[in-house]
Amino acid sequence: MTKIEFDQFRIAAAETISVRITKSLAPYSAVVSDLTGSSWAPKPADKIIGTFTAPPVAGPHISFGILFNFIPAPAVVDLTTDFYTVTISGTSGTPFSEQIFGPGFTTRTYLFTVI
Repeated sequence: MTKIEFDQFRIAAAETISVRITKSLAPYSAVVSDLTGSSWAPKPADKIIGTFTAPPVAGPHISFGILFNFIPAPAVVDLTTDFYTVTISGTSGTPFSEQIFGPGFTTRTYLFTVI
């Protein structure tokens, strides 16, 4: 896996990709879409690392989206302490990690090109 642009990656044919989503403060409320171009096995969720495998040939594109919900918590005064971390790693290459900050609803779409 190689990151080529913001939230865009090149992956090898038949490469297995793992997606982990964590939240710094409870409650966790992220919704992950179905994959286009592949299938989750399992789909990422709170405390569940999601995985998918790229098709065995070069050319296809795979994508998914995440809706992050930052539910207001009375104890949170500093919004920089409430964030999601998305970590994407493949069977090759360097893992990619990013923090997503609120407040409210925030989305990200991730695109993978099989090479």
